[in-house]
This record gives sequence, C-alpha cells and structure tokens, in this order.
Amino acid sequence: SLGIAVGSGLQISLFAVPFAVLVGWATGKDFSLEVDLFSLLALLLSVIHVNFITATGTSHWLMGVALLAVYVLIATTYFYR
Repeated sequence: SLGIAVGSGLQISLFAVPFAVLVGWATGKDFSLEVDLFSLLALLLSVIHVNFITATGTSHWLMGVALLAVYVLIATTYFYR
C-alpha cells in the first residue's frame, strides 16, 4: 500500500507539472521549470528519506516522527530563507 501511495503521488506530479506548463503557454503566462539549488536539495532529501522509510514495508512510530521532523525542517528552512 505504501508503494501505491508513493506511485500515485509520482504519477500526479508527472502529469500536473507538464499540464501546468502547457496551460501557462496557452494563456500567455510564464511558467518556468527552473528550480533553485535549495529546492532541488529539499526534494532529493525528501525522496531519499521516503525511500528508506518505505523500503522495509514495516512501520514504527519512530519512522513517522522522522518523516515529520524532515517535513518541519524543510518548512522552517523555507520560512526563514
């Protein structure tokens, strides 16, 4: 079930971003796919962390705390950036 959840998020993101670019192009609004280094590193950290969490197929409360900690860390960094 975790694989399905992660796969669904991936499929939506692979559809939504190109669709948003096409809608922006059709309406005359700029929508660039440029990503700054910090955003790229935050995304990479999130993907690696979720991969480690979901690889075993088991769950523990400490894994959930680790996911929340990474979320709070990234959100706080974006807030004070």
